[in-house]
Amino acid sequence: MNLNTKPINLLVIDLETLGTKPGCIVTEVGATLFSANPFIAGTLELNEEIDYASSKRAGFKADKKTVAWWADKLSLPAAARKDYERYFANHWMAARSVKASISNISMFYNKVMESIPAGEKLYLVGNDIDFDKSILEHYFAATCTPIPWHYRDWLSLPTVVWLVEILTGIDIKKVIRSKWPTTHMALDDARQEAAMLEMAFDLLRNLTYTPPDSIVPEGYTK
Repeated sequence: MNLNTKPINLLVIDLETLGTKPGCIVTEVGATLFSANPFIAGTLELNEEIDYASSKRAGFKADKKTVAWWADKLSLPAAARKDYERYFANHWMAARSVKASISNISMFYNKVMESIPAGEKLYLVGNDIDFDKSILEHYFAATCTPIPWHYRDWLSLPTVVWLVEILTGIDIKKVIRSKWPTTHMALDDARQEAAMLEMAFDLLRNLTYTPPDSIVPEGYTK
């Protein structure tokens, strides 16, 4: 398997949210540019905090189970949901409006695109396309901000993790997280996920594959 010459440009994106479905509140968006052949990471990064209270006013929701999950992760004392939400409003307080934050993410994406050499492709990598992509694009739609990427530009990190384990027997997510605990801070988690991708490419480079003379089934006609 030859991974030594083709340029690879991946924008790894991580969200911190108060839910798991489109329409939930996003509190942070982190992104880091990962390039392979040669390996380069972190040349362009984004750490965008989205104002919690503004998201609430804009109609985004906080899921009850996720509120409890965050209360546990932040080691908050037992309290009523309303008290937690007051804490979240202070914890994720941003100077920019929701629309300004989304516009800033769009401008960052365009800056990354400008940094990619002509003729090369940029893909976005999310923890799950139905999660990161869908939730983030809902914010774009709700703020009437054009989505700057094509829907086919997204790749799924869990698929990469699964495929590498099938081919090599190594769970790259488990290996990286054993050395780099997840912090639930968007940019740090995006960097962690880029490290998983680096390990994935290193492992895949050692694989060999001889393609058959023909991969088209006998008798197949278009």
